[in-house]
Amino acid sequence: CMAGEVTRIDLAYNGLAGTLPAALKKLPYLSDLVLDHNSISGTVSPQYNELVLLKNIYLGGTYISGTIPHEFSTLDKHELLDLGVTALSGTLPEEWIRAARLKHLNVGLTSLSGTLPRRLYKNPLDYLNFGRTAVSGTIMDDLGKLDQLDHFYLEHTQISGTLTRELHELSRLYDLDLESTIISGTIPETAGFMTRLDYLHFGKCKHISGTIPPSLVNLTRIDYFDLEQTRISGFIPPELSEMRGIDFLYLEETQLSGTLPKALSNLHQLDILYVDDTHVSGTIPPQFGLMFGLDFLYVGGTPISGTIPSELQDLELDSLHIGRTKLSGTLPAQLAKLDALDYVNLGRTMMTGTLPAQFGKLKNLDYLYLDGSQIS
Repeated sequence: CMAGEVTRIDLAYNGLAGTLPAALKKLPYLSDLVLDHNSISGTVSPQYNELVLLKNIYLGGTYISGTIPHEFSTLDKHELLDLGVTALSGTLPEEWIRAARLKHLNVGLTSLSGTLPRRLYKNPLDYLNFGRTAVSGTIMDDLGKLDQLDHFYLEHTQISGTLTRELHELSRLYDLDLESTIISGTIPETAGFMTRLDYLHFGKCKHISGTIPPSLVNLTRIDYFDLEQTRISGFIPPELSEMRGIDFLYLEETQLSGTLPKALSNLHQLDILYVDDTHVSGTIPPQFGLMFGLDFLYVGGTPISGTIPSELQDLELDSLHIGRTKLSGTLPAQLAKLDALDYVNLGRTMMTGTLPAQFGKLKNLDYLYLDGSQIS
């Protein structure tokens, strides 16, 4: 309160139910309405446009439905709207986008539709989420104008266009998620200038092609990097080993070739390495035994050959997928030391011999595939 007037209502995560009351319009000094993650239903009243001082609306994670009222075009102080994970539908009112000074817009996981408003690029946004909506349109060269943006989510939308060189102007960006969009083109070399990136997801963008730019070596803070099911080709750059903080590296179902760089063994924090169903060949480097954080190693469905390095015994693997490869030799008995293993796929390889008796002591092993191999 201020001078006896209500300026903020904060009841997030309070187990509230019922509908959103239109009577809130009687609080003329209200600046912040924070009711997210409750069981509130109903619609956002057009009469809230009478709250001329209203800046921030948090209604995400509720059962709110309906549309964003066109009457909101009078709220010229509006900075934040969070309606993510609701039953919101309709489109973004162009008049409201023009009037507001938005810094934070979250409408992800809703039924919102329409096109990406060009006017958005004129707002000082630091958070923008349209992910998993029916929004379409194109990414434009104007994207570089959002130089305050630190979180940007467009995953599972019909957004198209090409990756722009102006990506480097988004130098404050921490998260960029374009998964399963119809964006095309190549990853620009300038992407290496987004040095704050923690999360970079191009996975399932089936029209992204080209190679992995060497400049991505500058993304030393990145934790999650996903290129799965793209048309990315070329070699896996050894320089990726400079991404020392990375936990998740998804390169599967791409056109990548060459060999597995032994330099990746420097990624001691790496938890997941997926290179399956690519053209990567060569052998599994023994140095991978130094990747002490590795839980999932998937290289199945590749022309990788040679033998399984016994050095892998030093890992804490949960899953090992080397099926459908050209690996030969026998299964090292030392791998039975991997007592966290719950999934092993050795099917359709050229491996021979017998399954070491020690594998019968792996209490967590739920899946063991030997089909199509000569292991008995």
